[in-house]
Amino acid sequence: RISIFHYPWADVGPEATALALGVFVAARGEYVPAVLGGTNIGRDADTIAAMAGSMAGALHGSNAVPEQWRRRINVVRGHCIRSTADTDLAELARDLHAALLAKADGV
Repeated sequence: RISIFHYPWADVGPEATALALGVFVAARGEYVPAVLGGTNIGRDADTIAAMAGSMAGALHGSNAVPEQWRRRINVVRGHCIRSTADTDLAELARDLHAALLAKADGV
């Protein structure tokens, strides 16, 4: 049931976190430079870019993501997990936010 019984890359997490924070700071919190910097820094570039971009997105909101990029990443393709195919991430985020607000209001 478990495909990997141990995590063979235990050193990657701390390194990627430190590099993502460094890229985020170097990009001055701006989304596009943070993502591109994370992509181009090497090592675990997809993770570093995702973390740096997530921090910049949290700082500036979803409008920080260029529209051209948003159109390409908004709907999940479902290549790895087929049941996620056609999930609209913006819609999911709105639904989760509404559920959180409803829970906070005691609904």
